[in-house]
Amino acid sequence: MTSQKQVIPGILAGRDQIATHRCNGVCDHVPVPEYDPEIEAAALAELDALTEAFRQAEGILEAARNDVQDAILKHLRARSAPPGKIAEHSPYDRNHVGRLRDAAGIPPLRAATVKPVKRARKKTAD
Repeated sequence: MTSQKQVIPGILAGRDQIATHRCNGVCDHVPVPEYDPEIEAAALAELDALTEAFRQAEGILEAARNDVQDAILKHLRARSAPPGKIAEHSPYDRNHVGRLRDAAGIPPLRAATVKPVKRARKKTAD
């Protein structure tokens, strides 16, 4: 086996990646990066800060979602507008507005006009 290094064109921003041929990075000729605790601490501090910002954004999104859903349910209860119009002015489609209505126990604006058809079961020989 050979331990030649070959340049493989990278797919990220035109960078080239150097890959070791047939050794999976465990051979003696592959340089091992040196451990630097300051670099690791800086990387982890950056990740901690970004994770905290991400969690705060998730909290803001959840609060906004709850506010929108509460407003939708308020207007469905008050019959301020039909569900289709409410959906046009909210981030949800008409079907999801209907699911919110059903989950809250709010009756639809009008009763269903189509009744389900009961199909007779085929009898099988026992």
